[in-house]
Amino acid sequence: MSKLLKIICEGKTEERLVNNLLVDRLLNMYDAIIPITLPTGKNPMGGNAKGGFHSTDGYAFALKHIINTIKMDKNCIFTTFFDLYKFPKDIECYLDAEKVYNPIEKANIYERQIAKDIFAKIGNSIVFLPNIQPYESEAFLFVNPMITAMEMADTDRNVEKYKNSIYKIRNDFITPEHINATKGPSKHLEEIFPNYKKNKVGKGGFSWRAAKEIGIDAICGECEHFRKWIAKLEGV
Repeated sequence: MSKLLKIICEGKTEERLVNNLLVDRLLNMYDAIIPITLPTGKNPMGGNAKGGFHSTDGYAFALKHIINTIKMDKNCIFTTFFDLYKFPKDIECYLDAEKVYNPIEKANIYERQIAKDIFAKIGNSIVFLPNIQPYESEAFLFVNPMITAMEMADTDRNVEKYKNSIYKIRNDFITPEHINATKGPSKHLEEIFPNYKKNKVGKGGFSWRAAKEIGIDAICGECEHFRKWIAKLEGV
């Protein structure tokens, strides 16, 4: 029997990370790894939606999409790749999670709620491993500031300046996953790199090349929650 992993992604950033970072690590464990982006938002270039949560019923819509995805093929292993930063407020545990300071604990609260809601609708006959990334997957670019600066700098002479700016932010927090509740990692990157846009491809955007160059082992070494998620996926 084939072993398929379906990863329901919040947006295109997470989808690109699955294809360019996770697949190399997990493909020996699975016959196929399939990222599925939330069908929200409009793609100005046409084609598939760009993803992201609805502004009002964000969690309810995402939950419905997860359930429908699972119902299409219950024999797969399912997980999510959502950001903790600006997570939708219509989830039942939102107020409880807001009382928690530690982003790892906060993410765990959301994950338990999602699992509870999924199993209430589907039953426990499936393998579903919810994952919420603190605070954003853009945190991975703070693991190795030099690589990020080299990949995303507009000119070679700015590499050192950008590297120092990334280090300064990184050193203000315990780990990259702690950057941060009021201004997520992508907002910091927008201030560092003049042409940075969260959902844009290439040097002006997230640059999955930087994450791939940094490497999943280095990311796991500094990002506890991400490391534990990968370990769960490897242990199924």
